[in-house]
Amino acid sequence: MNQPERKMIGVLALILTVILLIVPAMAAEDGTTELHIVKYASDEETILNEKTVDYHWLEENLPVQGDGVTRHYHQGPVFEGVWEDLFPDEEYDGWNPREDINISILYKGDFGAVMGTDIRDICEDIGGAEDGDQINVHSRDGYTRTFPYSVIYEPDPRQGPAVLCWYSGAKEGPDMQDGKEQGQGYPDTGYIAGMRLIFFADDSTNPWGWHVFGNNDMKECWDKDDWNYGGQYPSAAGTSPMWISEVRIYSQIDPPAPVVNFTADVVSGTAPLTVEFTDSSTENPTEWFWEFGDDSTSDEQNPVHIYTDAGTYAVTLTATNDADSTSATEDDYITVLADSTSHRGSDHGSHDDRDPADAENTTSDQLNATPDAENTTAGLDNMTYESGQMAFTTRTYSFEGGAIDEIAISGDNFSESQNLSCETTLLPGNIPEVPGRAYSYYNITPDDTNLTISKAVIRFSLPSAWITENRIGVGGLSMYHYNGNWISLPTTQICTINGSCMYEATTPGFSLFAISGSEAVLTDATTPAKMETNLTVTQAAGNESTEGVSVLLIMGILILVSVIGVLLWHYGLHNNKSIKKGGEK
Repeated sequence: MNQPERKMIGVLALILTVILLIVPAMAAEDGTTELHIVKYASDEETILNEKTVDYHWLEENLPVQGDGVTRHYHQGPVFEGVWEDLFPDEEYDGWNPREDINISILYKGDFGAVMGTDIRDICEDIGGAEDGDQINVHSRDGYTRTFPYSVIYEPDPRQGPAVLCWYSGAKEGPDMQDGKEQGQGYPDTGYIAGMRLIFFADDSTNPWGWHVFGNNDMKECWDKDDWNYGGQYPSAAGTSPMWISEVRIYSQIDPPAPVVNFTADVVSGTAPLTVEFTDSSTENPTEWFWEFGDDSTSDEQNPVHIYTDAGTYAVTLTATNDADSTSATEDDYITVLADSTSHRGSDHGSHDDRDPADAENTTSDQLNATPDAENTTAGLDNMTYESGQMAFTTRTYSFEGGAIDEIAISGDNFSESQNLSCETTLLPGNIPEVPGRAYSYYNITPDDTNLTISKAVIRFSLPSAWITENRIGVGGLSMYHYNGNWISLPTTQICTINGSCMYEATTPGFSLFAISGSEAVLTDATTPAKMETNLTVTQAAGNESTEGVSVLLIMGILILVSVIGVLLWHYGLHNNKSIKKGGEK
């Protein structure tokens, strides 16, 4: 081997050594240092008490468990091959009642010489738990595990107290599986697995006098539903999550009754007045009942209501949670003034000598309608056009309490008593869902099923908040008509008034309708800089994730390959020059 080759090998060895030293150091992340402690009511939402502390506070204010010298273990899976090697004449038992397969303890369950705080003492600091409550521990990586009251408050000695460990006086042993390192010190000074839940079991079972929470201890001390498995194998090691950031008590205490409060975006204006109400009640109500003062009601949390008549209205909200119902009333809350220019709800008719096809697109304001007592029917506007031998009529029906405000029908065979019903409905089971995100379904039917119409214009309004929350794109909202298939009707946005978007759709007939919107497609220009994602991590044997380590190792390998490639290229170039010089001699 010549001198250039020796130099290249030496350089590569040095680079590889640096990478192997740096990458694990980069991958080693500090443990958790703060703990949120919270106690919930029976609805699992109402917070009865909470506080946030760090490990310094735990060490200084609550009793300390462990001495930083005595090691504590959990037993991991017992595999058939290991059992057969040690006990060839015995039937395999993955619970290993004697706790005498030490590799199942040392390979994954050597958690070091730790100190910490009993989770029972942590719970007691914010009011404690009672028999029947559940105690949950939550890790920063999303792993979560819930224990019954008895595991935390009445531990069997074979299990020992459930300790939240924030210090390790000695690292894991030499037989510990790679990637499962515990570290030494406090969570921010080297104890990279902290804060970790470890059961401080007694030393009564195994032949070495170790403090081991074994698989059979778990079986004997816990209910079957609480046993942990790593695949098909019992594994007490998987009951010890790392990086705990929260301890939650789910109590059986009823939450307080709701404290009712609400607001409105407008409280006065001319009729028709659209008001968007917002519930601001506390104590987590789950049901709402609004009374708007005009004999209309709603069970939505944040309803939109249209007042059509002048007057002053009291508004009452009744909110209900698991504990009770509470009501609050605002007297004289909404003031509606008469609009002297409005003809809505009155009965009008006019005659026009134009063709009906032209008349269809003519509004009541454009026609300068005059009263016609013969065509008067309460609750609708009535327009009549004559062309030759045919009388062509347009009627407008008004509605309250829902998204559909009015429907204008054009046809040629109206009776004086013709009425139109518009009702919200559930989607029948034999009909597919409407495309997009449905707001509501409606049945619109005339009294006279033989009514012939040329078209109908449906005007409706939706809360702007619903459109924003569901990210409905511009032009993405439509009214659909079901006629064997969902058919998107021509739909146009008219305006936005008082927190509501007003639309108009044209339909050739009546049956089942739906209002639905399509979510906007985000482009590079509209994509949010940051989108929050809820991540749930499910692991059978604990939350010992090595994803970050793997990524950094891959990066290190890529760097190494790149350096080797550059050196090989350089070495090849050097040899070529040497060959050329040799040929010239």
